[in-house]
Amino acid sequence: MIRIGNADILSQFDGVTKVSDNHKKDVRTLIAMLSREYAVYNPSHAEYIDHLMRLIVSLIAMLNIKESDRPYVERIEKMLTNNLSNPGFMLDSIYSVAPDFTKDYVRRIFKQKTGMTPKAYLNNLRIKKAKELLLDKKVKYSVKQTAVACGFNDQYYFSRMFKRATGLSPDHYKRQIS
Repeated sequence: MIRIGNADILSQFDGVTKVSDNHKKDVRTLIAMLSREYAVYNPSHAEYIDHLMRLIVSLIAMLNIKESDRPYVERIEKMLTNNLSNPGFMLDSIYSVAPDFTKDYVRRIFKQKTGMTPKAYLNNLRIKKAKELLLDKKVKYSVKQTAVACGFNDQYYFSRMFKRATGLSPDHYKRQIS
């Protein structure tokens, strides 16, 4: 068995991991396989330990995604909802919620949980809000006012996005649904 100081890696692993039993067994199996490989290949000790730890950390990160990604996704959803009408909102700011992860990883876990990329999710929220505003009988919003209220700087871009999402221009939607 591989030892670091006075403790073997499996003992250290058992003491610090928070993955479920099945995943823990999978990682233990990986460590045992690497240990057998080490016995045959015998690279320098430092090189082996470095490689082993990187593999274990990567695997634990992948296994823990199910348990730990929910708070990130919820915070990103809240951030997008809070900035719905902010035309100056920079989509890249959502990645500050999970600074230890890459942008691609954050997009992937967000899409796994919501079915949409963060950008598509924000646009979906904005179009949903636009539908509400266009149908509001108390306040008659123009297309330009609706676009601004929903975080779009450009009413023409808003109209294109709205038509792509609903199949109707904002004016046609307002007349057809009313």
